[in-house]
Amino acid sequence: MRRVIKVGGSLLAAPQLPCSLTRWLADQGTAENLVLVGGGDLVDAVRRLDRIRPGDPVDTHWLCIELMETTRRIFANWFDWKSLTSPEGLLQQVRSGFPSEHPTVVSVQAFYDRDTDIQVPLDWRTTSDTIAAILAITVNADELVLLKSCEIDRGHDLPALSDAGIIDDAMSMLADKIPSIRVEQLC
Repeated sequence: MRRVIKVGGSLLAAPQLPCSLTRWLADQGTAENLVLVGGGDLVDAVRRLDRIRPGDPVDTHWLCIELMETTRRIFANWFDWKSLTSPEGLLQQVRSGFPSEHPTVVSVQAFYDRDTDIQVPLDWRTTSDTIAAILAITVNADELVLLKSCEIDRGHDLPALSDAGIIDDAMSMLADKIPSIRVEQLC
């Protein structure tokens, strides 16, 4: 079982994140867990500025992708887990398998750039939710879990979660390529 876990960037500001995530992981079945960290407050600052003075959507998208590397580095300092930062390292681990004893933190730079084959809108419709879906497809994950800071109505499907602004609009473009997708609140 290979699982991609996207830790929502807003969770980075939660003081209990290390304990909550460790507890959540302990409650999951054994798996090769790959963690991708969202952009959080850094990307939200860009979003606020872009509302005031809109820039080129594609340039803004790639700026936000760069900021995800910053949040990954911050997050990685809190855990004693392996980090993968290069496409070559990720490809090697895909072939040989990832450790199941502890998660692997994956840099967005290891799998997503301007030459990525998977096409998504390069604007605000694509957030770290869809970027995590790209990682899940890239590593042939059995499951994608999007951990959020907000309450999640378990009765909602992905389109309803998108309509509610809980997941991004582009996720629907990739959802059928991933065997299982869960969206959960991490308390």
